[in-house]
Amino acid sequence: MAHENSSPLDRNLPNGKLAGIIIAVCAGLSIPAIANHPQILARSHGDLLAQIVALSPIDRFVHGALMVIMFALVWGLAIFAIRRGFNRATVLAGFIAYAAGALAWIGATLIDGFITPEIAARFIGTSPEAQNYAISLLRFCAISIQILTKFGLVAISIGILKWSAGLLLSPGAPRTVGVIGIFAGILPPVIVLLTHISLSPHSLGIIIITQAVWYAGIATLLIRERV
Repeated sequence: MAHENSSPLDRNLPNGKLAGIIIAVCAGLSIPAIANHPQILARSHGDLLAQIVALSPIDRFVHGALMVIMFALVWGLAIFAIRRGFNRATVLAGFIAYAAGALAWIGATLIDGFITPEIAARFIGTSPEAQNYAISLLRFCAISIQILTKFGLVAISIGILKWSAGLLLSPGAPRTVGVIGIFAGILPPVIVLLTHISLSPHSLGIIIITQAVWYAGIATLLIRERV
C-alpha cells in the first residue's frame, strides 16, 4: 500500500480521490457507450454505405465518448500508478502496457467512428465500380479495427494483471481488488487469443462489464485512500 514505509515524500503524492471519482464515472459510462454502439445490417453495397452515413452522427458521438472515457481512465490510473510507486517494476510495466492498449483502442475508435463514416459519405451515390472500391477500403478499416481492438484488449489486460499482482501482496480491500483484477485481466486474452472470434459490441460488452468491476474497485481504493 502507498502508506507502507511512509517517507517525507509521501505528502507529495497526488490526491487520489478525484482520480477515483473519475475512474468510477468512466466505469459506469463505458457500459452504455458500448451498448449503444451502432449495428449495421445491409444487403447491398449501396445499402451499406447509406446506413453508415445515416448512423454517422450517433457513430461519432459514441466513439467520441469512448475516446474521452479512455483518456480519462489513463489519467486516473496514472494517478493510481504514481501513488503505488513508479519505482516498482510491476507498477511501471502495468502503466506502459495499459497506455499502449489505450492508444490502440483510440486508434480503433478513430477508424470506426470517424474514418469509416467519412469514406461512406464520399462514395455514396457513386458508380458501382467506385462503390466496390469503397467497400474494399471499408474492409481494410474493419480488419484494422479488429486488430487494434484485440491488441488493445490484450495490452490493457496485461496492465491490469501487473497492477493486480502487486495488490495481492496487500491485505484487506486491496487484495480483494487484486483478485478481481486477475480475473478481469485473464478473461480478455482468453476470448481474443483462444476463441478467434470477431469482436462485436456483445462480446466486448462482457469484457467491459468485467473490467468495470475492477475499475470500481480501484476507484474505491483511491477514494478511501487505501492505495
